[in-house]
Amino acid sequence: MLRNLGRDTVIVTGTLTNYCCGTTARQAYERGYKVVFGSDVTATDDESRQEPELAVLRKGFALVLTAEEITDRLATATST
Repeated sequence: MLRNLGRDTVIVTGTLTNYCCGTTARQAYERGYKVVFGSDVTATDDESRQEPELAVLRKGFALVLTAEEITDRLATATST
């Protein structure tokens, strides 16, 4: 569906960073999408797992940004 709409980027937000969100990011990456992962718009049930998961995603699966950074980039992209 996303390809039919001409989309090439997935922005990930939600709960269980180290399960659902991380899996979504990896699956999108494996399917050839650019992945943007919200560092402060995802959460986990064990705070000690948040930063390690973000570190793994930063290594090669996703561009990890804050919500403000995502919003700023979207605003810039739509104004050009």
